[in-house]
Amino acid sequence: PVNVYALDFAGGGLDMLQKLPSVGNVIQGDDEERIAKLIDFLGSIVDERSVSYKAVNASHLTSYRELSGKQDEPRYLVLIDGIATFAEPYQLVGRHAKIWSRFQQILSDGREVGVHFAVSADRPQAIPNSIAASFQRKVVLRLTDEDAYLYFNLPRDVLSAPILGRNVTDYDQAREIESLAGASFMRRRTRPTPIRSLPLDIPEREVDRVVDGRPVIGVEAGSLAPMPLRPG
Repeated sequence: PVNVYALDFAGGGLDMLQKLPSVGNVIQGDDEERIAKLIDFLGSIVDERSVSYKAVNASHLTSYRELSGKQDEPRYLVLIDGIATFAEPYQLVGRHAKIWSRFQQILSDGREVGVHFAVSADRPQAIPNSIAASFQRKVVLRLTDEDAYLYFNLPRDVLSAPILGRNVTDYDQAREIESLAGASFMRRRTRPTPIRSLPLDIPEREVDRVVDGRPVIGVEAGSLAPMPLRPG
């Protein structure tokens, strides 16, 4: 199985993916709380798998499934639409620096344990140099500036001849996704763990009054689990 999450920094084009049961969340670029939680969630997966894979001498997800017998160990795919918009504020020194550092670590170590990223960029230089080497494959679409192809070591005239059929309208995409979501094998899928934000109001009936013999005074912002009073 493949669990999919998406960060949308490009105007909502990924919203249609939410219909697929294999998609945990499509998070908008201005939702800083859930972006941080997703990065932390993925980082925890990478950390945990690094230990468990090493324990059975597995070098990647496929070998871990074989050696451990856990054939349902999911692969994770994270889509980021508009990597430049994500990188601009997060790679700067400041309140987002910890998140960006964690993101870089996941990019570097995640592939071997089944955590992958696919990102889109609207210009060749949009992907920061600090993470560019983490992407092993690049797909180049038609560019308005022919000199921009040189950035990818391609000739200027690589797409000079008219090429038909390389565009799909949003309507066609949405229709195909709806059809895929209704497929029988998709209906058997369990939706991945959602990345939730802390609600403004939490009904009292939804929170345990006591945890480990201690009165609950609220919920923890990260996990949203009941938070008991901890003296001293």
